[in-house]
Amino acid sequence: MRIAAATLTALVLAFTVAAQPASAAPPKLTSFGYGKLKLGQTKKQALKTGLIRVSGQSGGGCTTFVFKKKPKDASGYLSSRYGVIAIFAAKSMKTPKGVGVGSTWKAAKKAYPKLRQGPNVAVTPAPGNKKAQYWFLFDAKKRVYQMGLVHKKQHCFN
Repeated sequence: MRIAAATLTALVLAFTVAAQPASAAPPKLTSFGYGKLKLGQTKKQALKTGLIRVSGQSGGGCTTFVFKKKPKDASGYLSSRYGVIAIFAAKSMKTPKGVGVGSTWKAAKKAYPKLRQGPNVAVTPAPGNKKAQYWFLFDAKKRVYQMGLVHKKQHCFN
């Protein structure tokens, strides 16, 4: 009887663990922002999301920020004129079309046909947001090694 009770307990535990919902996928770096953090939010609004903290000054009325928790390797800029002006993606972030760090030029171009390589960065319009662009940096193997969502009027960095 003890063996049957132990087996039943083990089965109940197994089903309980299996029935737990999988952790939600992280938010995407959409054309408007990341989760509650949106391009154009004022510094006060952005800080109120609880996602970021100011990390420094960059000149020109701009400050830098980092994410407080996950994703810790994400960062960005706040402009005194335009609010959240850029969100630089963490390695775990992807666009809604699945482009992220490690994606190939071919995959990025297929997802974003208007993607154009400039002198320093590849740029494409952010679908549905006339004020924003996705910026992608590609390595020698033509794979994304950094990306971000940037306001077209950004004035905080090169």
